[in-house]
Amino acid sequence: MANYQTEASRENLILGDELFVYALVGEEWIPVGFSTSCSLSLTADSIDTSNKFSGVWTSVLPGKISWSISTESLMSYAETGYGYFFDKLTKREAFELRFGQVMSAEERDFDLNEAKTYYKGKAFCTNCSLTADNGGVATMSIEFQGEGALEKVTAGA
Repeated sequence: MANYQTEASRENLILGDELFVYALVGEEWIPVGFSTSCSLSLTADSIDTSNKFSGVWTSVLPGKISWSISTESLMSYAETGYGYFFDKLTKREAFELRFGQVMSAEERDFDLNEAKTYYKGKAFCTNCSLTADNGGVATMSIEFQGEGALEKVTAGA
């Protein structure tokens, strides 16, 4: 049986601390301020093609594809903090987003590492919420729905 737990395979693992959502602010890609988690979701609808020949099983074809990004952060009014998302959501303006790795989390260089594979696209903010618990730091949750295609930019391209 093959051993998939080698040092070489571990080098391909990506730590959660290294992935960020970036928003285009002016002409600069800025990571969402004080991010604690983020996610990218790609979904395909299914078109039911079940018929009498399918028997008891359903039959489907792939349908439309959609994508979304969400991020959780400590609440701030930093450059890409709550106020930024609130303003663009209420103006119904699209966001240019990227989802990718930082240059070096250890060295606190949080610029997008364009030498590694990342994803980019245009999206609209569909949820911008704040949570303020007694005795804790307020948090914000931001959700985006992709508008059009999500593009995969391959490492080194």
